[in-house]
Amino acid sequence: MADARDYDADEGNDDDLQQQRNASHADDVSADTSVFSTSSVDQFLRDNGFSLEDHGGADLSSLSGDNNDSLEQQFDLLGSRGVEYDSVLQQCDVRGGEDETARHGDSFRGTQSASEEEVPTTPRFTLFHEEDAKNLRLVMRRDDDGVDEEGERRLRESLFNLVQDMTLQLERKNQIIQDIILESNRNSKEHSRAEGNLASVEKKNEDIQNALTAAKAEIVRLKAKMKQDQEDANEQAKKLKQSCLKLQQQLKVSEHRVKAKEVLVDRMQQKLQQQVDKENLSKSRDRQVFRQIQQRDVKKTNARDNQSLEYINVYEAQREQMQEEIDQLKSQVTALNAELRDKENYIARKAAAARKMSTTWDDEDNNRKVASPVYSSNKSRRNTPTSVASDDMMLERLEVARREQEQAAAKLRRREAAMIKKEFKAAIVTELCKRSVEPSILPDDKENGNPQSTRTTLSRAINFVSELVELEKNVLHHREIYSQAATEIERRPNVLVNQIEIFLFTNEMTNFLNVVRELLNLKGLYF
Repeated sequence: MADARDYDADEGNDDDLQQQRNASHADDVSADTSVFSTSSVDQFLRDNGFSLEDHGGADLSSLSGDNNDSLEQQFDLLGSRGVEYDSVLQQCDVRGGEDETARHGDSFRGTQSASEEEVPTTPRFTLFHEEDAKNLRLVMRRDDDGVDEEGERRLRESLFNLVQDMTLQLERKNQIIQDIILESNRNSKEHSRAEGNLASVEKKNEDIQNALTAAKAEIVRLKAKMKQDQEDANEQAKKLKQSCLKLQQQLKVSEHRVKAKEVLVDRMQQKLQQQVDKENLSKSRDRQVFRQIQQRDVKKTNARDNQSLEYINVYEAQREQMQEEIDQLKSQVTALNAELRDKENYIARKAAAARKMSTTWDDEDNNRKVASPVYSSNKSRRNTPTSVASDDMMLERLEVARREQEQAAAKLRRREAAMIKKEFKAAIVTELCKRSVEPSILPDDKENGNPQSTRTTLSRAINFVSELVELEKNVLHHREIYSQAATEIERRPNVLVNQIEIFLFTNEMTNFLNVVRELLNLKGLYF
């Protein structure tokens, strides 16, 4: 905006200066035309570089008939040569514009090269009109015979026209020069302004280039740093992952160790608790035995009572040990009896099979006379082994079922012994609940005067009921197996179904009675 205001101010100053120059030039032209004379024209021509003496002529004031040829030659030279616009700019100075030309010469020369392309060239023109030159030649030819006033008047008019044309041309030249000077000033200011803008733009461009270079270098540095940071982060993540895996492994190992320690501690606690319970049970048992014998409680301060308790403890420990040995012997005897029964049954099966085969062969011998010998032999060979094998398989299945029943009874006996040994009423009630037995039918300890007998009877009764329930389940299961076996046996001929049923029923009842006798601790012979 400041440059625009300066430019408008400069244009205003140039317009004022041009108006002043035009006014001064008009005054000069009017003065020249008012005081025009031959000497002034001659002087004016000399001042503007058009000397007639250089061409062999004289001043205009000394023109005569003898010099008409030379004057005509000079005008012909002027008319033929003419004065071009470029020579006027180099040789002539306009009145009133010499100071401005000198003042603006330097700027004009500096901006002439820049304004050559913008300012159009002025066409060349001559200082004299062709008509004036012809009139001047005509007058000079007429003056060859004699100069008169009419010819002088025409000559003066021609010269006046010539001077006036030259003045107009000089005015136009001055105007053109002033326009060129103004245009050059304007162009110089615009050029300087453009140079300043160009310099500022170049400076800004240089600053931007420097900033861009610095930004690129910073980007490269940041990318390298980011890549390095990423590599460091990946390496750190790998290390942390490895350390995490190691810690997890250590944690798992520690957890296993802790669990093992906990299991060991639990086992030790259980063992200690069992030992404590065993000691408490033995002490309570000893006190009960002492109470049954002495009919009174133990006195802690009495040495004989303490000694009696020790004797009772030793006796009860030995009795329990002997009872365990008896139980083991009973289990061994039961196993041996089962093995003996298996062997007896096997022998009986073999004997029955042999008797059956002999009976079959006797029947075949009796019927051999009626039937064909070849057919009877093939029939015996075809039927006898098959029936015997099927019977053996059925008997083996029955024996397997019986052994399973005996194993179940043995498990029940062992559990009953463990429950009697521990004497935990809660465990007994739990077992009864499992077997759907109501414990409310049993009497309480407080209803009986003898605690020992009441507790023993209660525990044995509960065990007896539980064992009976379990045995009933096993009996039902095995009866189902036996019924299926009997159904298969009925399908086959030549088999005594009634005898097999009687044998199975007898064996089952014998085992059941033996289990009941063991539960009730009844002395007697086993069937």
